[in-house]
Amino acid sequence: MADIRCPRCSSESISRDTDANAGRDIPLVCEDCGTRWRRTPRRSCPRCGSLDFQESAVDGWAFDDIDEARENRATTEWSYVDRLVFRCLRCRNEWESVEASHPYQANKPASGRDCGRTAQELMSFLDRESRRMDPALPLIASDPDLVARRITDLDAATLSDGVERGLIAWRQPGYFDTLDRPAPPKGRWWLVERDRDGRRPCWEFVPQLAAYVELIRDSGYHRHRVLFDTPKAALHLDLAVLDDASRVVVLGEAKKETKDLDRLERGLFAHVDEQPEPKRGDEPRQLAWRLWVTRAKYLWLIGPADRRAFEVAYDPLELTRLDRLPDAGDLGLAAGPEHMMEPPSLV
Repeated sequence: MADIRCPRCSSESISRDTDANAGRDIPLVCEDCGTRWRRTPRRSCPRCGSLDFQESAVDGWAFDDIDEARENRATTEWSYVDRLVFRCLRCRNEWESVEASHPYQANKPASGRDCGRTAQELMSFLDRESRRMDPALPLIASDPDLVARRITDLDAATLSDGVERGLIAWRQPGYFDTLDRPAPPKGRWWLVERDRDGRRPCWEFVPQLAAYVELIRDSGYHRHRVLFDTPKAALHLDLAVLDDASRVVVLGEAKKETKDLDRLERGLFAHVDEQPEPKRGDEPRQLAWRLWVTRAKYLWLIGPADRRAFEVAYDPLELTRLDRLPDAGDLGLAAGPEHMMEPPSLV
């Protein structure tokens, strides 16, 4: 190795140390005195060899096991990854180097991320999460009667069970993912939102998450068929269960209070004869539009510890009240595809 000398005896009899662990630095050993050390090579463009390049640090993430991630992305462990990105100023080539990774541990009660199993415990959890967000703000104190109308112990316990089962994953403070389109490390959805000088719960998400868990845990629908809060192209459905042809079989609509369900149910009957045009702010009209477009066979209205199931017919629109949603086995939807189903394009 030309131009390399032993730092101890200045010998030029240098070779690569084959007993040392591999890494970006080159392990070397002096053949005369046995001194071992590492040499950091100069970076150069892998395309043209130029030493003239720009360097920038990028924070990223990666799944620890890509095969496991293909099966269940929401519960697969992942790590923060520190990367350096380079751009050659001579040939414009770009390349990157992974410098270090830091495992991320989610859903560990010891880290203070136990959401509890009662409404009071969930509210305390949301206050802790809000104070860990940027900026750090408290959860605004809500009237106890309001909290009682919007968060029940039953829904809080079901949400917690969903976390334990791996159906819901806490991400960055205040954020979460479901099995449907998870977006670590930040998380796709948030359970608290800004309100003046503090934050408040996203009330609707609590019964919606509980109902999401119930579809899989209690009704037996395969987890890869159940979608949560679909994107615009899939009509922004709160919940949806898909058949093998990606048709919506069960359409779920969540509201933060039971009285909102009463208004929604009454308002649907103004749109029984034909498909209405969607109109923001008119929630019964919006729901009728979604039903007509999807032709979902079942409608599930969801409120705090309040679930209302209907069988739906069309031309005209008719709702028949059921005691409960049919089980997945009755509809042939207990089994499912190997991977999570994608939201259908319905617009």
